[in-house]
Amino acid sequence: LALEPLLKFEAPVASFRGKRFSRNLIPTSGRFGTGRQGRRIHTAVDIPAAFGERVLSPGIGQVVLISHLKSQSTVFLRHVRPDGSRFFSALAHVKNVSVQAGSLVTPETGVGRAMSQKELAQTKHRYNHVHFEVRTSVEDLGNASIHAKKGTLQNRIFVDPVLPLQGIWSW
Repeated sequence: LALEPLLKFEAPVASFRGKRFSRNLIPTSGRFGTGRQGRRIHTAVDIPAAFGERVLSPGIGQVVLISHLKSQSTVFLRHVRPDGSRFFSALAHVKNVSVQAGSLVTPETGVGRAMSQKELAQTKHRYNHVHFEVRTSVEDLGNASIHAKKGTLQNRIFVDPVLPLQGIWSW
């Protein structure tokens, strides 16, 4: 499996596959760019997931980093855009990660699962979801999303994930 340019980019939650993706599918608090405590901004879209639902790769790619924080993980994938340039996606709040750094993935590759009801109850989250980022870099090792603030350089590495999910590659 070569790291080929993407022809299709899909939602990483199985129940969202095959749907025309729009911002209206995402709860308002989980949309890209919404404000958080202080001046922080949300760097992803939070895609609702059923308890224990399979989390999939959004497209052909390669696992470049897996970050384990507390009781959940984030999987970072490298992809190739149709013009040949590279970008990254991050899937956070994943449990039971089933891939490792260096693994090549396809849209059918399961990377883990969403939290169970018991696991969700142990977090501050109001609903079960996969935090789905699209990034131009992972040099920050995944830390920039925690610190991204309006008007700072850190938020320049994030792209609204709805764009590539709708087949828009010019960003």
